[in-house]
Amino acid sequence: MNVRGIPLRIADTAGITESQELIEQKGIERSWDCIEKADLILAILDGSEALSTDDRRILGSLTQKKAIVVINKIDKPRRLDLQEVAGLLSGNTIVEVSATCKLGLESLEDSISDMVWGGKIAANDEVIITNIRHRDSVRRAEEALDRAIDGLNKEMPAELVAIDIKEALEGLGEVTGEVVTEDVLEFIFSQFCIGK
Repeated sequence: MNVRGIPLRIADTAGITESQELIEQKGIERSWDCIEKADLILAILDGSEALSTDDRRILGSLTQKKAIVVINKIDKPRRLDLQEVAGLLSGNTIVEVSATCKLGLESLEDSISDMVWGGKIAANDEVIITNIRHRDSVRRAEEALDRAIDGLNKEMPAELVAIDIKEALEGLGEVTGEVVTEDVLEFIFSQFCIGK
């Protein structure tokens, strides 16, 4: 998803509770793994319930992580002690929302944006392509480069390798806008209503 120009990949994990069931234990292990790998954690608590032992354990594990604690269900009577939540954290942001009533979502977006643009979360080098046409163009470019490398390894004539390199450049040019083919124009006009 995209929040204020920031591309995010969200992982919705299983709840983290004590369980004796093997399948639940595997889900909980995956949740802890996601927490370890995440650049930013949104820890969602039910504001209409008091903190459980599991909630306290999870909040305690976030003290050295980049996290936003999201208190949900603010449209219901509050049973959650915000001071207790704040006491378990070391300066992590707390945001109150109601997902059902769509309250506080702007504040959540503000908090995410502030953490990223404020430099608290370092961007990684991963590239995210959200446009299907761009993805296909990059894939074609990658395949053409693979053929070019294979051709060089097999000592094929330079003219043949150059054809694959040209195809790769055209694929990337379609993404950057430097190359516009008839197929691209036809696709664009089929997707958008452009008037005079």
